[in-house]
Amino acid sequence: MIDFNKILPIARVVPGITRSFFMKRPCTVSFDVTSSCSLNCDYCYFKYTDPGRQLSEDEMLDRIRQVAGEFTAYHASFVGGEPTLRPRLLEEAVKLFPHTWILTNGVRGFPENIKASAWVVSLDGTEDIHDGFKGKGIHKRVLKNINKSQSMIFSNTTVSKKNHHCLEDLAEEMKDTNLSYMTFSFYTPVGSGDNGGSDDFALSDAEKISILGRISDLRKKYPSFIFFSPLMEYYYHPGKGYHRWNSTENCPVAIIGRHYGADGKLQLPCAMGPTADCSACGCGMNAIFLALIHGDINAMRILMDLI
Repeated sequence: MIDFNKILPIARVVPGITRSFFMKRPCTVSFDVTSSCSLNCDYCYFKYTDPGRQLSEDEMLDRIRQVAGEFTAYHASFVGGEPTLRPRLLEEAVKLFPHTWILTNGVRGFPENIKASAWVVSLDGTEDIHDGFKGKGIHKRVLKNINKSQSMIFSNTTVSKKNHHCLEDLAEEMKDTNLSYMTFSFYTPVGSGDNGGSDDFALSDAEKISILGRISDLRKKYPSFIFFSPLMEYYYHPGKGYHRWNSTENCPVAIIGRHYGADGKLQLPCAMGPTADCSACGCGMNAIFLALIHGDINAMRILMDLI
């Protein structure tokens, strides 16, 4: 039986995103609700950006309300820092937009009173890899929080030189948890030298192509679990669709998205800030947006659950 309650949101959102993309106007928004974080991951772009003066919790909530009234946003993401450090803000902010995601490290859990459409938890790899990035015992703690939650949760793994070898083991481990889906992005170099990220994480085009083949195999093995459609893969592939969008002028996130930093100011071109290497962008949202804009039924099917 067709579930029209799930189909109708997609029927509204996808045409809206498509119109916004071709008319070059915003329809999705994200906020760094805090510049604080409970962890200190070396690969995280946020630690290499200048958050400015952090707004107080009440100031940030007022700013979110203001932005919500400025234009029609089909979707909002709440980022950081670690957004769950401000649970009261999140509880109110998610009410201001039709569809919402909260991006988290999962350490503080997924509070049931915060009614986001979905939570996106960062998973860096199997226990030894994940704890190597985030600290001893963090993997078990996050997994425990996932398994006791009743919320919709999917994971994102930022793939880099440091963790790509464990993707198959990670998928095998996570398929029997409370995670609804797994998806993947690539590490994006941010900044340079003493004030920027490390090239130790960056992947070559040849490495990305090889990894995409492995993710494709995972999708075939776990078709109802791996959120990485063939069209998403196409737009990640350096020899196929990747270079059609990975510039500031063509980037879907920069075109239809607006990002506001922890100081409440508009941050350009996106959440990663002006020092991100757009020519080596690995942002997962671009692949999702492009798949939707080009009528990807596989991506739409999964998004019915996530919005």
